[in-house]
Amino acid sequence: MLILIILIGIIIDQITKVLALNLKGQPDIEIFKGLSLSYVENRGVAFGLLKDFPFIIYLLSVFAILLIVKFIIDYKNILPLHSKFFLGMIVSGALGNFMDRIIRGYVIDFISVKFPWGYHFPVFNIADILVVTGCILFIVTSFFNEDLRELF
Repeated sequence: MLILIILIGIIIDQITKVLALNLKGQPDIEIFKGLSLSYVENRGVAFGLLKDFPFIIYLLSVFAILLIVKFIIDYKNILPLHSKFFLGMIVSGALGNFMDRIIRGYVIDFISVKFPWGYHFPVFNIADILVVTGCILFIVTSFFNEDLRELF
C-alpha cells in the first residue's frame, strides 16, 4: 500500500507539472483573490536556496529519501497506518521534485499565493504540498503515539 501511495503522489505531481508547462510565457491566471497559477522554474530547493549548487541538492534529495525509506523499513512494526501514509506523502513529494531536477534540471512550480497584507509566498507545487503536509501530520500524530514518541 505504501508504494501505491508514493506512486499516486508522484503521478498527480507530474501530471500537474506537465499541465503547468502550458503557463510558460503566459500571464498569471488568477483562480481567486490571492491564489493564482504562475509558471516558475526553481533551480534551487525551498525558496530557491542552493540554486548554484545542484550537486548538493541531488545529494540532499537522495539522502533524505533513503533516510525516510530506511526509517519506514526499520520501524514498520510500530508505525501506524496513518504514519506510513504521511511518510509516503513525503517520499512521493521528494521523488516528484527529484525527478524534475534529473529530467529538466529544475523544478516546475506553479501555485502562487499572495496574502492580503502584501506578502507573496514563494511559488510552489504539489510535491511541495505533499512534503510539507506529510511532515506536519507525521510530527503532530507522533506526539499521540507512545512508541513513536520514544524514538524522538
